[in-house]
Amino acid sequence: MKKLLTLNLRAVIGVVVTVVISVAIIWYVKFTLVQDDIHLQPSVETISAETITGAWIQEPFVDGGQSIAQGFELFSDGYAQSINMATLLYKSWRLTGDRLTFRVESIGNGLSFENDETYTIQALKPDLSRMTLVSSNGQTIHYIKEPIGARTTNPRY
Repeated sequence: MKKLLTLNLRAVIGVVVTVVISVAIIWYVKFTLVQDDIHLQPSVETISAETITGAWIQEPFVDGGQSIAQGFELFSDGYAQSINMATLLYKSWRLTGDRLTFRVESIGNGLSFENDETYTIQALKPDLSRMTLVSSNGQTIHYIKEPIGARTTNPRY
């Protein structure tokens, strides 16, 4: 009986230690890596079409336990392209101050319609590798800029 209690106590301690470590890692990522680096209010002067052109991947996006690269690519000519979003097609984009507006086409259940979606650029990391957008309904979305050349090696395109 004493041996069984010792084994159960070890199992409980193992679970507790695992949970504590997991929470610490999540806290570190959320409050250190993300907020320290990205939550810098950009000035309108630092935001330009040139600084935000490129592929932006939402972080982190997990679907059914699998991490999925999802986002958009902004081209210098105003064209936009969806990344791994079959039902929401980004068509074009424009920048007005700190407001980023997309022309999107929503496709689903045999219906299709176009709409404008406007976001405020809340944060832009000084090295331009991360950006935070806030939708008109208050949803905050963090993006990581995909390195140049990743398109040639990434099978999602």
